[in-house]
Amino acid sequence: MYHRNRPPAKCRYQHRVWGQTLGGVLVGLGLMLLVWSIPCWAWLAIIGTLALLAGCLVIGWSRR
Repeated sequence: MYHRNRPPAKCRYQHRVWGQTLGGVLVGLGLMLLVWSIPCWAWLAIIGTLALLAGCLVIGWSRR
């Protein structure tokens, strides 16, 4: 089915790219704000937790 009043594909594609770019920028800014608001000790705790989880996963995989 082809609608006559539909915008050309190029316009729609361009719009989608702009939307994705804007979304990416917003997400990036949000992440930067989050990173700046998290203190050093919290980063250490997060990294330590992730390291522990990764270690458990690796041990679990190697046990199989």
